Amino acid sequence: MSRRADIWFSTLLGILFTVFTLMIVAGHMPSDIQSPYLAGWFFGTGQMDQIYSADVREMFNSAPSAEWYRAAKERGSDTTNLYPFLYPPIWAAAMVPIAKSIDIPTFVQVAYLIQIPAIYGSIFLAWKLAGKPGSFFVWAAFSVTAVIVTLIGFIAIVENQPQMLIIFLILFGLERLMNGNGRLAGVVLGIVATIKIFPVFLILLMLARRDWRAAGYMAATGMIVLAASFLVAGPALHWEFLAQLRSAGSTIFLGQNNLNISTFLLKLQHLIPVTGMNYSDTVMTVGKPLWISVVSLVVLVGGTFLIVARFRHNPSYFLILAFLMLLGFCSPFGWPYYYLPLVFFWPGIFTILSLRSSILLTYLVFTPFLMIDMKILSSFELSDMAFLMRCIVIALSICGFIWLGWSKRPDPASNDVAP
Repeated sequence: MSRRADIWFSTLLGILFTVFTLMIVAGHMPSDIQSPYLAGWFFGTGQMDQIYSADVREMFNSAPSAEWYRAAKERGSDTTNLYPFLYPPIWAAAMVPIAKSIDIPTFVQVAYLIQIPAIYGSIFLAWKLAGKPGSFFVWAAFSVTAVIVTLIGFIAIVENQPQMLIIFLILFGLERLMNGNGRLAGVVLGIVATIKIFPVFLILLMLARRDWRAAGYMAATGMIVLAASFLVAGPALHWEFLAQLRSAGSTIFLGQNNLNISTFLLKLQHLIPVTGMNYSDTVMTVGKPLWISVVSLVVLVGGTFLIVARFRHNPSYFLILAFLMLLGFCSPFGWPYYYLPLVFFWPGIFTILSLRSSILLTYLVFTPFLMIDMKILSSFELSDMAFLMRCIVIALSICGFIWLGWSKRPDPASNDVAP
């Protein structure tokens, strides 16, 4: 395919994907995206005590205060499920002009108009990070298919999850880093790290490449935003936010789609009779045992070391993918959309393996996220065992991508993307 044809077909695919998805979600009112809006509303109306009023430990056992639902209804939403606001105070303050200008239904649709194209933009950035191997149209067609048929993309889109925009910003920052623009990369990733905590670890990739400018800009940006947050919101809200983070870090959510190492270890212990671990099927959250916290930290540190140690000599996009998946797997919550980078990068497998091996590996890697597989497993009432199998596949996938990053195979990223 010629370059011109590739551009035309890729553009057409992006338009079709965006329009089709927006048509599907038109009028939908997901709960996840409403929390930042309501936090901004409460900040703007001076109801500071409401912003972090919900206890994250009970976020799936009980609802936020009645004031949240009253405010949501007043602003045009009749949702019956609202979740806690888990972002730093400055982002509640940033939402004030939006919350005062438009109602919730309008905000939800505007968010979709931004985030759906961000998915396609993330696919493009992943292709660039991979060294632009072959046709972007082909790469994008595979990725778009994965977005549509897996829980990773389906839940992210249905819930209008801010993670879609966050992943786009992360990939944009990494793409700028790999192309030598450390200043912009540091600023972008520094801002992202003040929205979600786990991107803080990305500074290790900068240090591995000895890109001191990028690391300095990321650290400086983070500190500037943090200082602005204290200036705008005051210290009290920050202590409440830190209390929410501690609660999240000390809690395990037992849902079947919380695909992280903590839930995996607890369910594994539950299935071994001699451990004495029991919990009711009606319980959604439990306290995190110390040993699980220790094991999770060891896995995170060990995996990070393997990735960072190799990244300086071989800045492979497989290592980037492995790192992003590792951070999701070791986070307090491991929702399927935390693994969005997988659907953006996975076409790269076809560039280094045979077609037969790539197809087989693709099915195995995506098994934890295929909706049809989940339906089959649930029909056998093997929910906990199926959950363990899904987490094992994710862990093996991370190990496999680390191995690909350490292998001596020719890597397009090392030729076209590295500064």
